[in-house]
Amino acid sequence: MEWVSIKKLWVNPFVYEGKIVVLVAAFEHMVTATSGMFIWGMYSDIVIVSCISKDMFTDKGVRVVLVAEGIGKTDFDMPFVGRMKVPELRFRAVLICRKYDCSEIIP
Repeated sequence: MEWVSIKKLWVNPFVYEGKIVVLVAAFEHMVTATSGMFIWGMYSDIVIVSCISKDMFTDKGVRVVLVAEGIGKTDFDMPFVGRMKVPELRFRAVLICRKYDCSEIIP
């Protein structure tokens, strides 16, 4: 398991294919019934996470520590930008943060 940032995934997500990664992110919205968009920082810092239970997230902006498996990249329609390749992960587990910076989870 390795801690990564969404920025690091944007540079080269293929390094993490098949590997378990951990990252801090905020849930944005569901893209399909089983995949969601997570962000951190700027809106362009996004990752798509597949294999999520359709009833897991119901509130935008929920900050989480996400455990997922690297897949690579997937096509995604970015608002105001158009279709792009963005990092994709497969959901494994999540811890919901109570504090904005997740400091109760991350020392």
